[in-house]
Amino acid sequence: MALRAKSITQQLSRLSVTARPAVRAACAAASRPAARYLTTESHATTATSASAASVPPPSMVPKKDAAASAEIEHDQTGDATLWPHGHGDRIWFFRHILDGLAIFSLKRQFKANKTMRTIPFNGKKLKPAKFRKDYWEPFAMVEFPQGQSLVGLSVFHMLREAQFLHSYSWDPSQPGLTRDPKTGKTYSKLERGRALNAAMMPNSVADIAAVLGGLGKGNKIWAVQPTEDAPAGVRIPATVYWADLSHKDHAAEWPDNVTHVDAKDMLRLVEGQVPGESTPLGEKK
Repeated sequence: MALRAKSITQQLSRLSVTARPAVRAACAAASRPAARYLTTESHATTATSASAASVPPPSMVPKKDAAASAEIEHDQTGDATLWPHGHGDRIWFFRHILDGLAIFSLKRQFKANKTMRTIPFNGKKLKPAKFRKDYWEPFAMVEFPQGQSLVGLSVFHMLREAQFLHSYSWDPSQPGLTRDPKTGKTYSKLERGRALNAAMMPNSVADIAAVLGGLGKGNKIWAVQPTEDAPAGVRIPATVYWADLSHKDHAAEWPDNVTHVDAKDMLRLVEGQVPGESTPLGEKK
């Protein structure tokens, strides 16, 4: 068997092109100019073409990955002209009719999974496992002047930070969060979590008043460019539409740049109607 394997190896070597000395020398000579060519200026071109060839065509990229990459590029550019029409002009606030939880969104119809992540975990079985539309209702909507989308986005960012502080840096000296105000009994861990959830809606109203008043570093509610009508230091006006006007009393005081509107008909907020207008929110006349 060893002799046969040796003969087969010799036969394969004869069939190999590179085994012939003449062909091997010709291949070496032909490869020398190619090596010199790669070391010249064309090296950058060759590398660029290789990297471009490694990128798959758009037709081969899955839709989810393409949308994610487009979102990343959108976040990196920061071009306000690429945003949807009216993005940041209005902020919608919703409350849970049973637990008192509060969430807010830049859209009237928001994504439940994404928005529910903003609700903090204050105890076991205290955070809704799923979103039920019949348990949530809008209680307020903040509207900014047309063309002030950046102001709305800045206010939205400040409200998110304030909500985070209320959830994880609350003051233990507050009697309503540690003891029952009626009996004076100290809350258990579960009862304290329920109290924190119930305080989200009043805290959100107080945060609206504070942020619209200019609270927060980098808050763009302040007029940046001084003009005759709005000199430096004057806050940009904002309008707050309330489903129940008594909810604004959760804040100790309101700044002078805020106008309150009582939306007595709940359908005006649910259907996107602004009092005094016949066009739904987000649509042009």
